[in-house]
Amino acid sequence: MVPTLPIDPTTNGTLAVSEEAIHALVQLVAHFQTLLGALTLLMLAAMNGLIIHLNHGTWGPIIAQKNLLLCALLLSTSAMLILNSVYTTTESQPIYIACTVATACAEVAYISFSWVRTREILRLESHQYVYLFFHYFCLVGQVICWAPIFAVAFAAGPSRTLLLYIVNGTTGLVVVFLDCYFAIVMGTHLVSRTADILESKGPESRGVKFYPIIASHQFVASLAFFSMILFYAGEAFIDVSGRSITSLRIFYGCSALFNFSLFGVMVCNVLMKVRLLFLKFED
Repeated sequence: MVPTLPIDPTTNGTLAVSEEAIHALVQLVAHFQTLLGALTLLMLAAMNGLIIHLNHGTWGPIIAQKNLLLCALLLSTSAMLILNSVYTTTESQPIYIACTVATACAEVAYISFSWVRTREILRLESHQYVYLFFHYFCLVGQVICWAPIFAVAFAAGPSRTLLLYIVNGTTGLVVVFLDCYFAIVMGTHLVSRTADILESKGPESRGVKFYPIIASHQFVASLAFFSMILFYAGEAFIDVSGRSITSLRIFYGCSALFNFSLFGVMVCNVLMKVRLLFLKFED
């Protein structure tokens, strides 16, 4: 979901605000996006460094499927944030297209990551047809994630901004729906497994600590993802319904919170990975 930032103070003649104030707002949002992108790259490097260290210098665990998908998610999210920052200050069409490509890559990586870590649980907890439905829905969802690129490349006219918000919002809803459903399935399964382990092996069993870590972090990540949709909807409503000094401030507030929520999703997934690593190697 790529924001379309209204940084032109003369649009429809409705903004009675100095160019200096607008420039300050734009620069603040851009620097914030750059900071979050850099921190995401730092998390990626730190996570992989920890994996190598805990595995005595071997690189094998890094190329495991789930870890590769998480690395792809972090890398594409960092690119998305940094390109958003560049677009915020330039409004360049090529930069916007590049940002849309990075966003699509991040969404595809997130769907793939969520599916890979949940599919076996879904297979155990759901009917075969439900499992197949979500298997194919994930494939279709990954195709849908590329739709905004075509909208950016070919949309034109006065309705272009609204069309881009609708297409980007739709792809975001697909990702959120899948993530929330997978979180519910995994959370239900893990709570049940934790209760079984607690009853059979006692509170000192590793599984009693292992499963709640996964469930809690995935739950918080899903909440952060859902909040992204709300902040993006706020941006869209303000951008297409009219602009004033107050609405401009709210717009940039929603934009900052959108990016911070996205960063929060990444933090939740990395923290979960790190905590599971320490739990695995604590002996």
